[in-house]
Amino acid sequence: MRAEMGRPFKLECDLSTKEAVIWKMRPYNASAWKTLNSENIVFQEVKEEHLGIYRCQHIATNSSSCDIGFRVYRSSQKFFNIRESVKNIILMVEGILLLILVVIPGSILLRE
Repeated sequence: MRAEMGRPFKLECDLSTKEAVIWKMRPYNASAWKTLNSENIVFQEVKEEHLGIYRCQHIATNSSSCDIGFRVYRSSQKFFNIRESVKNIILMVEGILLLILVVIPGSILLRE
């Protein structure tokens, strides 16, 4: 699973019974599992420290869910934050300049 850094996210247990479960988490760079004191995993704000492998486990039967690899990513920042209409105008001006500065002089030179 992937979640965007800084955004809320909820992990849901895929066991048939969702009651009386605990979550365990193992960070990617560690070998020991940590028990989390919650039946639900809800991140109000996803952080890099949430990276890891998660599994929910039924307390009574000790059955576990599949391991869930949890990754976080940063959303890409726009280099130029401009509207589509402005982008269209820029492209139109580029096309006109290309026509004036390259195509017309080139065709004049070819005619001679």
